[in-house]
Amino acid sequence: PGVKEQIVDMAFNGAGVRDTARTLKNIIKKWF
Repeated sequence: PGVKEQIVDMAFNGAGVRDTARTLKNIIKKWF
């Protein structure tokens, strides 16, 4: 379980934040 949390933290703290923001923007564009 600890490893999973580490990966999630790395994804949020690393470039994953940018990827997530980009994905959210694309979803918003599709819906609105």
